[in-house]
Amino acid sequence: MTCSFTGIRADGTELLLPAPAGARFDSADDAPADSFQGIFPLGETCGTLVWLKISAADGETLFYGTVDVQREIASGSGNMLRLTCRSLAGLMLDSEPVPQTYESPALGTIFDRHIKPYGFTSFLGDTAIFRGPLRIAKGMSEWRAAEEFCRRFLRVTPRVRGTVFDASGAADSKAILLDNSAGTRYFRAEVRNRCCDRLTDLFAPDAATGVYKLAAEDGETAALGIRRNRCLTKADTDAAALLKKADRSAFAIFADCPGAPETAVGAAASLNDPVLGTFEGLTVSQVRCTYDAEGLRTNYCFRRG
Repeated sequence: MTCSFTGIRADGTELLLPAPAGARFDSADDAPADSFQGIFPLGETCGTLVWLKISAADGETLFYGTVDVQREIASGSGNMLRLTCRSLAGLMLDSEPVPQTYESPALGTIFDRHIKPYGFTSFLGDTAIFRGPLRIAKGMSEWRAAEEFCRRFLRVTPRVRGTVFDASGAADSKAILLDNSAGTRYFRAEVRNRCCDRLTDLFAPDAATGVYKLAAEDGETAALGIRRNRCLTKADTDAAALLKKADRSAFAIFADCPGAPETAVGAAASLNDPVLGTFEGLTVSQVRCTYDAEGLRTNYCFRRG
């Protein structure tokens, strides 16, 4: 493998790990924390590792996160180090903020109080002060609190880029074209339609009377001859967003490619296949990179929107 793996102890000392015998990296747009699992040859104990950094050959940080589980195993069949890690979003998911209300929230304030304490060094995004209120309720995670601010006031879904909290809403990765003639090569591609996930009508109770009324409808699904209705519990539920989510989950393209990932979650994507056809206007929804005895390969999932 062309990347390097560095374990970091609590006192900041770094330990360069040998190339893994096996590894897997997962990133998805519906999971705030990326994950990494690796199996490394073990010559002697590493001590307690707190952080793991994965770097490209040019020094770029590909992954930085916490070592959630460390296992050092000595046996007649070989000694090994097993690491299970998550990006810094994992700590925010595990932690609860103190309930409070911000009357004039700003990204800088949210970063200092709810993000920076978990190992982040900087942030990207609009630094304006907004008119609140932003209520941080009991039971929220630190990630949910930060995400709530970003979605309500910045209209973006945040992502973690190493030690950077990215609330800019911009995709920082290049577009990918899967095309065995003129683009990224792949050895398997699948177009999957799940009409069972589609919804036509959503009904919600009126806030004053409790009488259920049509809150959102999907004409495209209805035109397919599909009828599937749902009744929401709360009047203020974003019915249009639920329909969009259902429509998005109903279509996906999966592809297996040789080598390391060429882009990241959120990037523009397209497929050109002589059998399956041409699909454009997609985004990378999930990336899984696996390394084992068969070599290095990447699995992508593309979705609409």
